[in-house]
Amino acid sequence: MPYKSMFFAVLLVLTACTSAWAFPNSLLGTWQGKEQAVHFAKTQKVNPDAVPEFVEATLVLQINKQDKGRFYGTLQRDGKQQTIIGLTDADGNLTLVGNKGTYSGQVTPSGELALTFTLTDFTDTYLGSSTLKKN
Repeated sequence: MPYKSMFFAVLLVLTACTSAWAFPNSLLGTWQGKEQAVHFAKTQKVNPDAVPEFVEATLVLQINKQDKGRFYGTLQRDGKQQTIIGLTDADGNLTLVGNKGTYSGQVTPSGELALTFTLTDFTDTYLGSSTLKKN
């Protein structure tokens, strides 16, 4: 009898894991939305009075190919396009990386993609958040 209970417990765990990995397939397609951000150009040497600025951008994320928790596609910010690669874990947390920074986030219960963006390089520091809806 204990083997029967153990079998069902293992089956339940495997079903939960399979469901979690099946979820990310819904990422394929086009996602659009606005990003609100704070941008700080590192120009203190040129202009010591430089202050951060609030900016907004239109984002279009196209996820072209996906294999389990791995995917790739393109991301356009105000018309400037870059290739992105990404991963999702069993909990639905996403990480996307392009040549212009890193996004992290997740799909919300309402089916939107909530992302936070960070970029720090020699000339800029940029921190933004966006909510994208699938078309």
